[in-house]
Amino acid sequence: VQMASYAEALQAAGIRFQVYSVEGEKRTRTLGAQLGLETGWNSIISLEKAVDVRNMMGQVILPSGITNIRQHIKEVDNVPLLVSLYAR
Repeated sequence: VQMASYAEALQAAGIRFQVYSVEGEKRTRTLGAQLGLETGWNSIISLEKAVDVRNMMGQVILPSGITNIRQHIKEVDNVPLLVSLYAR
């Protein structure tokens, strides 16, 4: 509870709180929820290159893998830079 309040205070001050986790998507999303971060659709990016283009809920996801993320930022938009959760 105390950490969630801290994360909210940072966000209210205009500081974006981010989590980088060595865990998979499900555990990282759970941690993000406990910290009070957005955990809905397109709120997490996997830094591992994945062949699957859908998340565990079956929805199309943001690019995964550093190479694909860079390409997306150059060619599409900056949305990968706006999320707060990054997983293995």
